[in-house]
Amino acid sequence: MAYTLIIPVCPHVDAAKAAANIAAKLPNAAVFNAMDYADEAVRLAAEGKADDWFDLLVGRAAALGKENVVIQGITPNDAYIFLSRQNNGLATAFNARVVFAVSNEHATAERLQMAKASFAGRNVEFAGVVGGTAEAAQAAGLDYLGSADAPEGVAKLAAEQAVRLSPAQFRYNMMEAARKANKRIVLPEGAEAGTILQQYDENTDITLTVVDAGKPVKPAKEYYANLKTALEQAGFASLKAGAATENRMDYSFTDAEGNNHNCINIYSPDNLYAVCAFSSSADNATLAETLKDVKLLKKAM
Repeated sequence: MAYTLIIPVCPHVDAAKAAANIAAKLPNAAVFNAMDYADEAVRLAAEGKADDWFDLLVGRAAALGKENVVIQGITPNDAYIFLSRQNNGLATAFNARVVFAVSNEHATAERLQMAKASFAGRNVEFAGVVGGTAEAAQAAGLDYLGSADAPEGVAKLAAEQAVRLSPAQFRYNMMEAARKANKRIVLPEGAEAGTILQQYDENTDITLTVVDAGKPVKPAKEYYANLKTALEQAGFASLKAGAATENRMDYSFTDAEGNNHNCINIYSPDNLYAVCAFSSSADNATLAETLKDVKLLKKAM
């Protein structure tokens, strides 16, 4: 699946038209409009849960089942001027190619260069710009992809992308693996579907995540057999899965960017949990050491 994010850089550009016309020129493509979930984004951001919104969007876009998904980004208008800052997060969450959309009256090289500069420190592929002039695009170091009405040279957007497992995609893949292994998720009273806790340690460059996958509906042996199959089908590179016990299975893998992941899947009659540590610099031995004290504690009777 290839993602392209259309980012409006001014309030007067018709991003919907640009997204629709680009999608029409790509094979097996669909438009995914992040603005359809703007109210949800505002609510979650106000609660300090902006990352939850990206997780939800990644799942919804994947559910489209298309080879190419063109994401309509957030227009920086009066209603959503603050929310438009999340366009950068969308690009990272989806590992999307970025296409800037600009109206003719605002098509300056300076505006486009400022849009590029907003991604400083992020590993993003700039695919080009629709709208404005070829001269402005060239001056900003971007490919000119024609107008929103008649985009051109967009076939490259369907090319296979380098695999970068963003935190949002990682959490989505983990939940999907759990869903496939358990066929369905039954949550305990008071829990939210797919409850995820995450903590990043800047000193060690290690992120810890805990995924609550709900109450098991299959025996441990069958569950772990299904889990291993689901993980293999998820496409994780360098997957190493240890032998499962009655309540635990350890596994590790390295993604295409060289990030290491070490995980423990814990089974109890009341709940399933996936506890993972991942890092771009720490090796698997260090990650395993981080998780060495993770264990299942039995409830006191």
